[in-house]
Amino acid sequence: ELEIRPVGKGTVRFFGWVLERDRPGVVLHNLGVTGAQAANVLPGHPGLIQQQLQRLDPTLVVLHVGTNDAFDRNLSAARYEKRFTALLKRLRPAPSPPDCLVVGAPDFSDKHWRKARRLRKQAAMIRRVQRKVAVASGCAFWDQYAAMGGRGAIKRFLRARPAWAYSDKVHLTSRGYRALGRLLTDALLAEYGAYVKARPRLKVRLQPPTRAQRREEAEARRQWPSGVTPVGIHDPSKRALHRFFRSLVLLQRRVKRARSRIVYLGDSHVAGDHLTGALRQRLQV
Repeated sequence: ELEIRPVGKGTVRFFGWVLERDRPGVVLHNLGVTGAQAANVLPGHPGLIQQQLQRLDPTLVVLHVGTNDAFDRNLSAARYEKRFTALLKRLRPAPSPPDCLVVGAPDFSDKHWRKARRLRKQAAMIRRVQRKVAVASGCAFWDQYAAMGGRGAIKRFLRARPAWAYSDKVHLTSRGYRALGRLLTDALLAEYGAYVKARPRLKVRLQPPTRAQRREEAEARRQWPSGVTPVGIHDPSKRALHRFFRSLVLLQRRVKRARSRIVYLGDSHVAGDHLTGALRQRLQV
């Protein structure tokens, strides 16, 4: 039991607590804010936000926004680039900024064709800006839109049985989110595999899946909607995730008290913890 009592008088602000076991492992903090945009995904005092991030001391920050920004009729590429750049700076406070991964905006639509066409154009602009700013800021980028199958993916998700998306043509079912979480994990582990392969002195390697695991994976993917496909991490610098990868190396070496902390921030796609739950589960194995 955890009991908290205020002492004295005055305003009490409680931001939460962190409970961790005293053992090596991957810790993933999930923060999904319904309706979040690049301008308001982290509301509050900038100094307080930096304090909280420094207290958590993440190895990797993942940023997953863009859907709600597309509904802003007045949003231009220049304005979004300015907002997104400022947000990434807030997420990576000095003196030891964490690694950063930007998850691009997904495919989504609307019941009315005129609005759907406008949203499609805005979302395409947002993804272009997200990729550009991620690279300029020293972050990696994962193209969620391409992983879903590109244009029309949300319609194919709706037609799937069982369904992978809801009738609002924006949000996915737990089945859809978990599959995307699996693809994101595969992309990260593939990049990590390349990292350790290029450094044989580390003397670590990924454990290949068993035959039963490969068979189970193949069976699951046969039931996926058409177009869903693995997509790699975009990192022209080849250094955007090195701090995160070094933490995984320490975990593989079973270094005492080694930790790899991930802070995953986003909008309602993140709030349900289905996508992030799949990522957490697979990284903790």
